Amino acid sequence: MPRFIHASFHSGRFALFAKLAAIFAVMSSMATASSEDPRPETGYHFVGIYRVETGKPYRFMEDQAIEQEPLASKEVFETRKKAFIAAHPGETHLLDTRRAALVYQFKTYATGYKDKFTMEYSVVFGADLDQAREALAKRVQARGASFLTEPKIVFTWSGGGRYGFREQVEREYNGVLIKYTIASFSSGKTVVIAQGRNTHAELTAVVRLPSSKDASVSEEIRLRPGAGFTYRIGVATGFPVQVKLIETAPEDIDVEKVIFQWVRDKMTVEGGKLRSDGPYTTWGVRG
Repeated sequence: MPRFIHASFHSGRFALFAKLAAIFAVMSSMATASSEDPRPETGYHFVGIYRVETGKPYRFMEDQAIEQEPLASKEVFETRKKAFIAAHPGETHLLDTRRAALVYQFKTYATGYKDKFTMEYSVVFGADLDQAREALAKRVQARGASFLTEPKIVFTWSGGGRYGFREQVEREYNGVLIKYTIASFSSGKTVVIAQGRNTHAELTAVVRLPSSKDASVSEEIRLRPGAGFTYRIGVATGFPVQVKLIETAPEDIDVEKVIFQWVRDKMTVEGGKLRSDGPYTTWGVRG
């Protein structure tokens, strides 16, 4: 019996979704353009954030600045951190091969004021750059009032040396778009991340994927119109995918009217590549 994951998207949030979609687009364009640092990645990178002293009444009213540089080893970070803190107290971050990171800048309110502003820097992490961008979008959604401008990505760190291989495949299942990302870690572990969205304006989508904990158990992800999801699949050799569309009913009514039967697919991992054997569809209606 499949378990259910609800990913509802309420109509009152369409404006917020539009804003987040714009932010995703901005971040994606920056990630492929000016945000890429020209220096090659070593295994480690230093980022320090501090406030520039310009004579304002309080330190928290000053704008922030950053220092960054590649490091030869993890041990060098502690020495660099001590020198940085001695020069100007602030926060430091070590970027390494374990995860990707985005360093971004944004305008916000000075602490305790609604009429004074500062330019701030921050860092967000993810298993890869896609997940780091997703984490940043979620941060904007959670702290929307604090972001007076869209976050500008000033440095991108992919987590150099993390993956043995990395492959992405995009599939469309009757209006449900799913992007699969497969990565082999240096530890030898292989994972697949599925990121999808229901593009229908009126139909609810049901996506069935194997459980991340037990591949013999399926999870059903319900996506109301416009909703999206990110899901980790814990299998390395292949997995089935099933998608169906149902007429959207009020959230308090669990009735499936006008069911379009499962669109089926089989994703297979071969030699570091992700291959699709479908999709194929069986149609039917139940009222």
